Amino acid sequence: DAAKALVRLVDVQKWEPITYVSGETSTWHDVVKTVEQLTGRRLTITYRSVNDIEQAIRNHADDKDPTQLWRAYMDQWNASGAAGVPVNKSDAQHRQYFADIKFHSIADLIREAAANPGLVI
Repeated sequence: DAAKALVRLVDVQKWEPITYVSGETSTWHDVVKTVEQLTGRRLTITYRSVNDIEQAIRNHADDKDPTQLWRAYMDQWNASGAAGVPVNKSDAQHRQYFADIKFHSIADLIREAAANPGLVI
């Protein structure tokens, strides 16, 4: 999808200094529902408070294996809203630059991954 957007932008005379490329805007709860419906698997959901996330960042700051620190940073990113794009701006740019381009939905990606094991999407 990013490649489709970049190919389009190369042909645009001028685009904004910050141009958003986004397909589907969703919530993690909706993603879980989609995964469960398409795979038939039940996912276990856990929640962490912002305090727990901040504590995890402190606790894992010096770990040799950064996996838990990265997870904590991703949780912080999601909890803070930093994972989202400005919807009004993104939608306007989508209409302006990408109206005729079909970006993958989450369901599309899950189906494609299931049909093509080992495929990097």
